[in-house]
Amino acid sequence: MSSMSKGGVFYLIQVEDKIVGMGALRKLKEGIGEIKRMYIKPEYQGKGLGKKMLQLLFNRSMEYGFSAIYLETGSFMTTAQHLYRSAGFYNREEYPETEVPQQLRHVWLFMEKRL
Repeated sequence: MSSMSKGGVFYLIQVEDKIVGMGALRKLKEGIGEIKRMYIKPEYQGKGLGKKMLQLLFNRSMEYGFSAIYLETGSFMTTAQHLYRSAGFYNREEYPETEVPQQLRHVWLFMEKRL
């Protein structure tokens, strides 16, 4: 299930009658997108749903003409970091468009993937 607007898309993952995950993509600026709100419920992790969500977001990024995708994640979110790194993301400096509150940025990681 997805919802699309001119500047992005939001996907929900449904298993039977339950929403078990989500992920979003938004345009930051020309050629650059950002993955937002990526989440898989713990009891559904390890089943490949995160990889499928990333692939949907990568496909949409290419349709939008993005040459890079950014994301931010908490330094304590090690499972998410492993998924992102296995998909080709690497650490980068904080980007100006981030929505992470200033007081949390010291415990956040900023990542990028070139397409």
